[in-house]
Amino acid sequence: ECVIEVLIPTPSNLQFADVDEENITVKWDAVHGAKGYVLYRNSDIDSEPQKLAELDADETEFRDTSVKAGEKYYYRIMTLADKDEYNSDISEVVYTTAKLPAPEKVTSSKNGVWINVEWSAVEKAKSYLVFKILAIYTQAFQVMQHIILLNSRTIGINMCNLK
Repeated sequence: ECVIEVLIPTPSNLQFADVDEENITVKWDAVHGAKGYVLYRNSDIDSEPQKLAELDADETEFRDTSVKAGEKYYYRIMTLADKDEYNSDISEVVYTTAKLPAPEKVTSSKNGVWINVEWSAVEKAKSYLVFKILAIYTQAFQVMQHIILLNSRTIGINMCNLK
């Protein structure tokens, strides 16, 4: 009797379904015949993968709620087979950075043709994008124009002739 046993495949399409300042949701394609999955996370690309979660075969998404805003995280995944010796290899790494919160205490004032806009600094921010509203069609839909990119030391801007 000849028995050929093959490693179960590594999940494909490992990607991010949602990223915000408190959560990162990772998803992947199901593997036929999988017993489950092991998801790994690191905050350093060069370190050994650390087990984050062991999931059932029908779970193809995981919400990581232990992230910190502005931190970069690296994820890998492995498929579990019925026998440990047939588990898949660990996947290639995917990475993302948990978003930073929007600035708070945003204020504006008009002085002649000038508009002064100020906000509180956001820790770990490298820059700020400032937009102006061009048109409002409904309360839910606004047309905005990116008008300036500011470095992280800037916590205000003085703009002229905004119409």
